[in-house]
Amino acid sequence: MLETSKSLILSIMQTLVIFIETILPIIAIIWLALLGNWDIIITGTLTLVFAPFLIGIFLSPVLATLTFFMKILNLEILTYIFILLGNLYTLIVMAGWGLYVLNMFTKMSSHPSEFVPICIVCFTLSTAPFMFMALKEDNILSENIAIISVFAFKIAYLFLLIDLFGFSMNIKNALIIPSCIMMLTLIIITTIKVKFIREYFS
Repeated sequence: MLETSKSLILSIMQTLVIFIETILPIIAIIWLALLGNWDIIITGTLTLVFAPFLIGIFLSPVLATLTFFMKILNLEILTYIFILLGNLYTLIVMAGWGLYVLNMFTKMSSHPSEFVPICIVCFTLSTAPFMFMALKEDNILSENIAIISVFAFKIAYLFLLIDLFGFSMNIKNALIIPSCIMMLTLIIITTIKVKFIREYFS
């Protein structure tokens, strides 16, 4: 009975993910096309294609390299500081990209009827590049950390969009819950990395 419930919940979640990440963007594109806003469609397509390259420029492995050398030199405190800074920097890049996309595409809107499809476009363009990059990580730990970060970013971004366009209409208020989610994510992924490094070098 328990296994059946787990399978049902997993199936529902997978269906929901497919709907949000595949079907909704298609609906948004058709919606914008019917409204005649081809600028957003073309810009969005180009952004999706070049986003991994643009984001990759900012996601430099410098901090990860420094973390490794600090551990080799047995500088424990500095190792943990660089782990924290590296994770924090990555989450800041995610948040910065998401806000940049949101700002750019909402400014391209010319009518309130475009807000819903633009929100869907913003969600896709903000999160899809990071998931693509996460799945290309060259080791299991980095891939798992990246997937956790992207999953948390997706939830945070959904809260941002719902709060911003459904309730507060104030960016400062709308950022409260997403910021808490990302801070919790920072603690989780930092803890995982610290635990791994301790076990790996023990």
